[in-house]
Amino acid sequence: MKILLTGSSSFIGRNIKEYFENKYELQYPSHRELDLLNIENLKKYLIEHNFDIVINCAMYNKNFNHPDMLEHSLRMFYNLKSCSSLYKKMIYFGSGAEYGKQKDISFARESDIGKVVPYNYYGLAKYAINQSISDCDNILNLRLFGVYGKYEDYNSKFISNMILDSIYALPQVINQNSLFDYLYIDDFLKILEYFIEHNIDYTDMNVCSGQGIYLTDIAKYICEKYSSNKKIILKNDKTGFEYTGSNKKMLDIIGDFKFTDIFLAIDKLYNWYEKNIESINYYKIKGKNNGY
Repeated sequence: MKILLTGSSSFIGRNIKEYFENKYELQYPSHRELDLLNIENLKKYLIEHNFDIVINCAMYNKNFNHPDMLEHSLRMFYNLKSCSSLYKKMIYFGSGAEYGKQKDISFARESDIGKVVPYNYYGLAKYAINQSISDCDNILNLRLFGVYGKYEDYNSKFISNMILDSIYALPQVINQNSLFDYLYIDDFLKILEYFIEHNIDYTDMNVCSGQGIYLTDIAKYICEKYSSNKKIILKNDKTGFEYTGSNKKMLDIIGDFKFTDIFLAIDKLYNWYEKNIESINYYKIKGKNNGY
C-alpha cells in the first residue's frame, strides 16, 4: 500500500512515520518538496506518485490564535479535497475543539457537532473542514481529543510538562483543574492502522478513550511516584471546562479495544524522557507559564 503522509514533522506525523515506515510504502515530503498551498504542485505530485491513501497531518501551527491559522489550514485541506479523485482515501485528524471549547465538552457524540460553533481559529478551522466532507465518500475525519506521548510539545502539553517538572525537581504548576479525555499515542496508532486497512461508511468519528481524568490526579500520580520536590501548585481553584468524548461509534466499528492504562502509559513516557533528557531545553521548562 502506497501512502502519502503530510505534516510528518508534527507530533502526530512523526509518530505515524516511525510506526508505519516499515509496514507500508510511506512517503513524507517536506514542505519544500510539497507545498499544499500550491494546487498545481499538489496535483502534479499526486499524479506522479499514484497514492492509495493520503494521511493529512498538515496544519498551520505557528500561532493557533492567528487568522492565518484559519486561512492556511483551510486552503491546504481544500486543495487536497479538490484532488480526491487522485487517491483512493484520505484520513485527516480533526479535534474535539470542533465541539466548541468555550463550554464544557462532556462525552460529546458525533451528533453534537454543529450545536455550538467554535470561537477560536483552530476549532473553527477543524469545524469548517468537517462540515465540508459530508458529501465525500473517500475522506475520513478521525476527531482526536487529548492524544499524548513522545515527540509532543513538552512545553505546552500537560502530561509531558508534569513529567519534566518532576525530572527537574520543579514544582508542578497547574493553572486550572479540568476533566480531560487522554489517549496514549500507541493506542492511537493501532486505531489508525484499522482505518488504513478498512473502509467504512462514515465520514467522521471521535477517536478517544471515552474516559475522563482530572489533571490534578495526573499531577498527584507523577508527584508521588517520581518527584523529589513533592509540590503541586494549583493557581486557580475554579474547575475549567470539561473536555471528554464518546467513543461508542468507533468501538461499534473496530470492536473490543484494550486501551493502555493511563498510569502505565505515563510510566512509559517518563522512562522515554529520562532516556532522551539531553534533547530537552531545561530553560524552556523552567520559564514556562502553564496555561492548562
